[in-house]
Amino acid sequence: MQVKDVLKRNGKNILTVHPSSSIQTAARLLAKHRIGALVVSPDGHKPQTIISERDIVQGIGDKGHDFLRRKVGDVCLHSVRTCTPRDEVSRVMQAMRAHRVRHMPVTNKGILVGMVSIVDILREQRGKKHLG
Repeated sequence: MQVKDVLKRNGKNILTVHPSSSIQTAARLLAKHRIGALVVSPDGHKPQTIISERDIVQGIGDKGHDFLRRKVGDVCLHSVRTCTPRDEVSRVMQAMRAHRVRHMPVTNKGILVGMVSIVDILREQRGKKHLG
């Protein structure tokens, strides 16, 4: 199974947040859309990094509520790992485990085309097994 198979079920709606947005803005987007991570992108097309619920909780735990006023681009400095629609899901799962990430932006020629989570992949694999 390839990543594109997972994207078919999830759709290709990708939420991004600008690096100059506040952490609070990112937290509101995550809560509003009931998702676990956002792609950080200056143009909405090229991923710079991601920010996750975990990043926000750890930041508040370490720095207090003032953390919410900081800019996304100032706190999300880790490099982003991406995959492509044609990547095998097994390879993506291995990379997620190895790098301890739960979400991975999907790009085609460097342009953002989707986002997959480990939960999305497991759900798709489970569905395929039930179908035969």
